[in-house]
Amino acid sequence: MNLNLKTSPLVYAKAIGFLYLVLLVVGPFSLLYVDGTLIAPGDATKTANNIATSEFLYRLGLVGHGITLLADLGIAVLLYILFKPVNQVLSMISMFGRLGTAFIHGAIILLSIIVLLLVSGAEYLDAFPKGQRDSLLLLFINLRQSGGLVWGMFFGVHCLLMGILVYQSGFLPKWLGVLMIAPGIGYLMNSFGAIAAPDLTGFFAIAVSVGTIGELVFAFWLLIKGVDVKEWRSRAGQ
Repeated sequence: MNLNLKTSPLVYAKAIGFLYLVLLVVGPFSLLYVDGTLIAPGDATKTANNIATSEFLYRLGLVGHGITLLADLGIAVLLYILFKPVNQVLSMISMFGRLGTAFIHGAIILLSIIVLLLVSGAEYLDAFPKGQRDSLLLLFINLRQSGGLVWGMFFGVHCLLMGILVYQSGFLPKWLGVLMIAPGIGYLMNSFGAIAAPDLTGFFAIAVSVGTIGELVFAFWLLIKGVDVKEWRSRAGQ
């Protein structure tokens, strides 16, 4: 894949920043508001009733997940193009890490659609007592949420390598690279820590929250400031 040096790297940078902005708007709505409103942890019947009576809100959350998936695909490719001149191998691995999050997100969407089917009231579901259907619904929701841990493994690797690439780039500040390494460590700690020591999930969640600050700074820097075009073109071999 040859870089098109006629295209300003500012185009790539600002496109990445814009897509991050989309994630910043859509992600909290789907993950925090919709899930927080409809899912009653440990209560299968209440969760099923909430989703059945607020199906439109649940579907809006699914649309948000779909937008997030597509935005992640775009970010993965654009970041690869932007950082390929720094280190092609690391940039490619980082891209695959982000693409991995998109694939996991696709599986999460599929599980969410299964939940919709369970509350649809279709006649073929009458073969299962309502209590069983509610329990299955909560099982799929728990599987969906557990999928977030696998998502975090991919995303942690992506952020970690992206931090190294930013630090080495020369067309972005080194301190920005250090900030990007933080969410990588945070997500990896959270995913592996939640599996190995579930009683400490609160602590690991704090690590993710603190690390996310670096990701937000990175996104807004690309959107507002962009990159040093001269240095990028020098790296790209013009």
